[in-house]
Amino acid sequence: MRIAAPLLALAVALGSAAPASAAITYVGRVASATSAVSATSAAVKTTRAVPAGDAVIVAVLLSSTTTATAKVTDTAGNVYSLDRDQNDGSAADRVLMFSSRSVKALASGATLTVTFPKSAAWHVSADEFTGVLAPDRSASAFATGTSFNSGTSGTTTQSNELVFGVVGNESGNAPVWASGWTALPTLSISTDRLTAAWRLAGAPAAFAASGTISGTWMAGVVTYTPSAPLDLAPVARLSITSTAGSLAVTADGSLSTDTDVTPIGSYRFDFGDGTPPVTITSPTASTPHTYATGGTYTVSLIATDTGGQPSAAATASVTVNLPPPDFAPVAKLTVTNSPIPSLHVTADAAGSTDTDLTPIASYSFDFGDGTPPVNVTAPATTADHTYATGGTYTVTLIATDTGAQPSTAVTADVTVNPDLPPVPGLTLANAASPPRTITADASTSTDTDGTGVATYSFDFGDGTPPVIKHPPTATATHTYA
Repeated sequence: MRIAAPLLALAVALGSAAPASAAITYVGRVASATSAVSATSAAVKTTRAVPAGDAVIVAVLLSSTTTATAKVTDTAGNVYSLDRDQNDGSAADRVLMFSSRSVKALASGATLTVTFPKSAAWHVSADEFTGVLAPDRSASAFATGTSFNSGTSGTTTQSNELVFGVVGNESGNAPVWASGWTALPTLSISTDRLTAAWRLAGAPAAFAASGTISGTWMAGVVTYTPSAPLDLAPVARLSITSTAGSLAVTADGSLSTDTDVTPIGSYRFDFGDGTPPVTITSPTASTPHTYATGGTYTVSLIATDTGGQPSAAATASVTVNLPPPDFAPVAKLTVTNSPIPSLHVTADAAGSTDTDLTPIASYSFDFGDGTPPVNVTAPATTADHTYATGGTYTVTLIATDTGAQPSTAVTADVTVNPDLPPVPGLTLANAASPPRTITADASTSTDTDGTGVATYSFDFGDGTPPVIKHPPTATATHTYA
């Protein structure tokens, strides 16, 4: 076992995204025309070819017409659905939206024909998109004012849907679309105008065709689902954590990302040492990888989403080394009596050393009198002990490091003595004069344990208070009544 060394974190390469599957894209305007001549149909020519599989969305503005059925056909025989039809409230003017998805190819110069009830004038535009599957949600409205709003289409059912808006106004200024919309060219006959715009939905949300305008307006919005969900490849991000002096590393891919509808499903780690790659569903392996020998290795990560899209490989370089040797500590012991004489001692291991990566963790003191050893946890280095009886004892110290390596035992002898009471010695002498006077002498008293006599207390037995003397004076004189 070794102490924790500094962690080395190597965070490197990001895997680049692989090409995405087909998403909805705007190709361009296919055809457009206007007419101020009263008619029951409008024929417009394509200005370029439309390949098979694309979608064509047709916007129509009719003036002074009725609510009778309108339809669109083309020379390739494509079928167009009427996705939204909004009048101005008096059934005089109408805005209509048609679409044909996954069309048969249209040649440049092909004819799109819009058939409708008799109309005093008409505007027709046709725009091409790729990746459109079907209409999803729609809404429309009309009013007179300085702004237009179709009302919300309801929440789109998936990410990356096409939102297509149309507005027609009968007077006033041309419309200006709100932020987020890409406006397409406006068709005008005097103050009658038809404008289409589009945007792509990110996450599912509700959308309205809106902006500023003047005069009476009719606005509609239709959302279209993509022909396939947008499946971007994940972006792999890899970090490696190692411990100095260790052959084990931990690989982490938790910062990898995939923002589409197919999240990351698995992580494949190759540790670059010839061992089989590890594929797991968690971004971090539950157990570290341990190399057989020290050296520098290149670790790689490939993240794969639930749609089967793999990321580009992210790599990181890591260097691992064999751990340094773990030497046993060198114990050093001193034992002191405090105070003297006393049965109490202090053992100190402060001079002990351990110069490798596993420092001293604990000290075990055996005081040599049969009592259990006293264990002290570093950084403390001392232990106190009181013996039951005086004598000479051998104290033993063993220091143990964090790698569980014990030192060689070291010893120190200590002699302790109890504090014994003094032995008093007393002689008396009568004085010649005055009468009834005596001298008491305690100078023959002894105390051999190192704590000498501190006081002499003489009680002369006649009820008078004792007389206290301090060395070096050892005598007291007393006169009886």
